[in-house]
Amino acid sequence: MMVIQEIIKEKPLHITSVLIQKDFRRHDDCIPKLRVRPVRKGDFESIVETDLTNVPYVKTKPANFERYLNVIRGIGGEILVVEEEGEIVGEAEMVPQPDLSVAGPHVFLVNLTSRENDRTIKRELLRACKRVAKSWGFSFLDHIPSPGDLEDLKMLGFTVTTAKQVLLKVRPKKIANLAKIEEETSKKYPSNLALLSGEIRPGKLSWALVLGEQPFIPTKAYRIRVGRFDFISLLSNEGGKLHLSLFGVPASGPGEIFNALGATLTMADSLGAREIRTLAWARYLCSFESAEFEATSQVPLLRMRVD
Repeated sequence: MMVIQEIIKEKPLHITSVLIQKDFRRHDDCIPKLRVRPVRKGDFESIVETDLTNVPYVKTKPANFERYLNVIRGIGGEILVVEEEGEIVGEAEMVPQPDLSVAGPHVFLVNLTSRENDRTIKRELLRACKRVAKSWGFSFLDHIPSPGDLEDLKMLGFTVTTAKQVLLKVRPKKIANLAKIEEETSKKYPSNLALLSGEIRPGKLSWALVLGEQPFIPTKAYRIRVGRFDFISLLSNEGGKLHLSLFGVPASGPGEIFNALGATLTMADSLGAREIRTLAWARYLCSFESAEFEATSQVPLLRMRVD
């Protein structure tokens, strides 16, 4: 954490000009300064109470946020906050994804929020995030926007990539498939596989949250073998619905992915699940549609260069 603090201090991260958009409470004669720093234990209650984190499984109480921070830092990530006159007014969460990924090596911006959706606060956070990502040796900062945030994020410098995501749902059923299934027992992150679908990004964070020492979400894990291709399906139970995180080799063909999905749906049916949801890369959509997944919406992948 000391390294992150030095990186952030490298250049002042204070507001030096009058805000001309979004926040008209600031005036020429009294310009509040913003200070970005790594989150501390004493910040948890303020972050949770002011709803600055968008992650649903840590909103219930500050103790959960402390566990979540331990997970983030345990996989090499960091959480930054912005202070204005001693009050926390913004928060950003970032996780490096150096392992195999459909999007290539990048730092994933898990969350970017500010008080009253203040764009100036978000801009200061992004400056710090870019500086940290560059110090980690990455060129890109990726993010999947929440509904309604796209235009704001584009104004902050993100560009919309061609790598679309598709939100999908399906009712589990038994499907004939050619896969060999075994319950996954290893807790080690499969660095030879990439996240092909899943609502929690990046894959390294998804794995740590559901299969870590203190899992946040009850999850069943299965290793699936289709020919020479390996897959791992994580079925996480949130609010009575199953959420699928599917790991596999990005070069897997439509047939292999379909068979892995068939095995997954068969296992989910045996668990009595009524619905499965997942967020898949659009390049694999034909395999999901063949397994009778229904597309409900498209979500863009945003990217920002950090140099």
